[in-house]
Amino acid sequence: MSERMEFNKKLLRILRKKGKSIQGMERETGVSRHTLWRGVRTRSTLCAIAYYAEERVEDLVEGTEMEDIWYG
Repeated sequence: MSERMEFNKKLLRILRKKGKSIQGMERETGVSRHTLWRGVRTRSTLCAIAYYAEERVEDLVEGTEMEDIWYG
């Protein structure tokens, strides 16, 4: 499975655990589900996702290719 899909699954697990949805994320942050499927490419998008998920960016990206975007 690709890194992008792993990140998506991780994000979905976190959102479900907190009773949140992808649709709510789209409404509140402006980050579309298509951005997740194509791949997050910017720090601002990672920040928006982390804000909505009520998580630290570092925790969201840990162990994924997204670490390169955040720390790069």
